[in-house]
Amino acid sequence: MLRNAISLSAAMLLTMTMMCSESRAVTIDGIVGAGEYAQGFATDLSVEGTSTVLQGELWLSQNGSNVSMAFVQPVTLVDNSYGTNSIGWGSNAPSGKNHNFSDLLNSDKLELSVLDSGGSALGSIELDYLAKVGPNYQAVVVTGKDFNGKVTAFESSLDYNLNVVAGGNTTVGGVNLLNHSPEVNQTTGYPATVTTPGLSAWEYAVVYEFTLSNPGFTVDDLISGNVTLGGPSGHGGSSGSGLPLFHDSPNKIGKNKVTEPPDFGSPLGPSSPPAVPEPSSLVLLLIGSVGLLTYRVRRRRSPPASISAT
Repeated sequence: MLRNAISLSAAMLLTMTMMCSESRAVTIDGIVGAGEYAQGFATDLSVEGTSTVLQGELWLSQNGSNVSMAFVQPVTLVDNSYGTNSIGWGSNAPSGKNHNFSDLLNSDKLELSVLDSGGSALGSIELDYLAKVGPNYQAVVVTGKDFNGKVTAFESSLDYNLNVVAGGNTTVGGVNLLNHSPEVNQTTGYPATVTTPGLSAWEYAVVYEFTLSNPGFTVDDLISGNVTLGGPSGHGGSSGSGLPLFHDSPNKIGKNKVTEPPDFGSPLGPSSPPAVPEPSSLVLLLIGSVGLLTYRVRRRRSPPASISAT
């Protein structure tokens, strides 16, 4: 009986450990959904021409041979508000710049490379935040990069807003989204509340989200430093690798180039708590379970102690 109990407990541990280490599938839609990403990191974003450093986010997930990433920029730097309903722009922004839909179209982008331990590029990608493709507006992978054939999915949060939140309609609630973002209760800064009917789910953070298939590295490689993030040459870094580069033209702080360091900052944890305990907790649970079962089995086998009459 004890042997069966131990075997059962071990089987339970193996099954639950496999569940813990099971990779998470990510829906590439341009937003960071709850429970999608196994690990996130705070990142320092440096704005060209200023000493300002703002905190962004980098989310990572492994699913089989696929590596998914989401880069999130803070709304204090750049956002998906524009036109007469732009939030924190113009006189409310340190840069004093206004923000129009045309500034986001065929302009803003992310340039990224992945470097091995020797500083050589395993591949690079260039992601256009929003482009007009036929009659549609969508995020686009720029051709001619090493990872081009491995980008199996890419979306931006503005793509998500126009094609999911607005359902592909250019005018919603009387607002022409090719000129103005949704109406809000105030435009001096965040927080702000959307007042246009049907657009309450509008995502204001600028997000680049994509998946690489068989890229030659894993999420563990990135976290451990076996490979690092780089960018186009001429933007800092070593060995001409450069740094991951956002082209935010314009942004609320300074000039158009925003760089991110190759090393990760403070962990943010998963985008939601894991559904099962960590493996270390399961080991303790197994030890306790086996100990309790052993005690019960021995107790059953032992003759009852005699009770003296008083």
